[in-house]
Amino acid sequence: MMVLHFLQHSLSDKEDYIIRTTNTVSFHLKKWLSLTVGLTYNKLNFIQSENLLFNYGLTLENVF
Repeated sequence: MMVLHFLQHSLSDKEDYIIRTTNTVSFHLKKWLSLTVGLTYNKLNFIQSENLLFNYGLTLENVF
């Protein structure tokens, strides 16, 4: 599990800030198969922009 949070305030304008957060978790379904799920949120207050991203993926491993 990985969690990352970031908050940055502007030095010139106290109402301007950036928020970024990322959460990722991985589950082993079998010895050779895992599922990874991630959620990312970004907010830029100055330009009124928000993003919410949901990612998922499967990983297949083959060991020789």
